[in-house]
Amino acid sequence: MGPGRVHYAGQVAGRGVLSLTLPGGLRTTYEPVRPLVAEGEVVTAGQVVAVLTEGSHCPGPCLHWGLLAGEDAYRNPLALLPAATPRLLPPAGTAPDRAGRAGAG
Repeated sequence: MGPGRVHYAGQVAGRGVLSLTLPGGLRTTYEPVRPLVAEGEVVTAGQVVAVLTEGSHCPGPCLHWGLLAGEDAYRNPLALLPAATPRLLPPAGTAPDRAGRAGAG
């Protein structure tokens, strides 16, 4: 995401949890993870702060990502990401030409 400070790194209900406080007071949470940082530590953008671990209810690997504003105002964490740019894929069975246009493969 960006720079911040580790708010919490440890176990909650048997799962590893990492919570980071971002500038402006927002807090992000990640689980199930094995934190690689300690509570109070300052982190930087691009720093690896945790490793995904096995969850207890997902059939495969999954990450639960949350965003909290204040003490109890949950928000959509996707709001932290830049707006997606729509892209059209070529029809199945075709390959793009050198200019990126769909053509016969």
